[in-house]
Amino acid sequence: MKRRTIASGCLILAGVVYFGIFGRASKSFRGFSHYTIDELDEPSGLASSGQNKGVFWTHNDSGAEPILYATRVDGSLIGRFRIEGAKAVDWEAIATDRRGNLYIADVGNNGNWRKDLTIYRVLEPTIDHRNKKVLEGSLMVESSIQFHYPEQKRFPDLQAFNFDSEAVFWGESSARPDGALYLLTKHRSDAFTCLYRLDMTPGPKSIPLNLIGRYDLALGGGEKGLVTGAAMRADGTLLAILTYFGIFIFQKPIEGDNYLSGFKHKIDFDTDLTQQTEAIAWSGPTLIFSNEQGDLFRVENPLVQRRVPSSKEAP
Repeated sequence: MKRRTIASGCLILAGVVYFGIFGRASKSFRGFSHYTIDELDEPSGLASSGQNKGVFWTHNDSGAEPILYATRVDGSLIGRFRIEGAKAVDWEAIATDRRGNLYIADVGNNGNWRKDLTIYRVLEPTIDHRNKKVLEGSLMVESSIQFHYPEQKRFPDLQAFNFDSEAVFWGESSARPDGALYLLTKHRSDAFTCLYRLDMTPGPKSIPLNLIGRYDLALGGGEKGLVTGAAMRADGTLLAILTYFGIFIFQKPIEGDNYLSGFKHKIDFDTDLTQQTEAIAWSGPTLIFSNEQGDLFRVENPLVQRRVPSSKEAP
């Protein structure tokens, strides 16, 4: 999600002004690595490959070409793939499933005015992260699904700037044993996030999302909420939700698919150091997340660590 800064140090997001979210970043702490891709100006999504060990997928934010980048965990480039048949209005997130699919979420809706929110599904190519030559290729869109929030009646809704999303994940539960794609909303009028399920029926018409649950991020010290990413661990047991201010971890529900019902742990950020965090993924038991500036951060013990940077990492 792009933002505009002005001299007074406030941030303007969809007409709402926030003061003092991010300070000046410390030069002595930049995470464990940094993307080395020149054209990746504003990395937005992040997903661990479901088919290729050691491979992660990312992409630019709005205003860029419809290209996916395959990278290693350290941010070095393995390959770039143009997505044929897709537009890139405001790509915000990417997810994978167990069947070899990639889901590209063109769901950015900062102004709450869009009526063309779209999920693109492409088949994940086979990639070896040990390749030294950068791969160049293209992937065809297998299907696309337009959707809408059934609760939204006005475009934009000036009373509730809550119909934006930057977080998607694939989950398998007792309610959906074969799996389903889920979205989490990014609110600007309150500190909540809403969990929606997308029951995918490809076709020309927009389909309504199904509201599954809500969570008040302020309960865990989430300040203004502002969800920017989500990732399901490969074994399907833990959901990590990224905000500007920290990471919330939830346990998979025993019954149903309300993944927001089982809060387990919270990791706080020193936002002067982490800056504007945008995307998150699991790498085995470890969490990897990135910021708009292209820095990559690692949390080795997500259920134990309570702050980023940890006391050992702090400058």
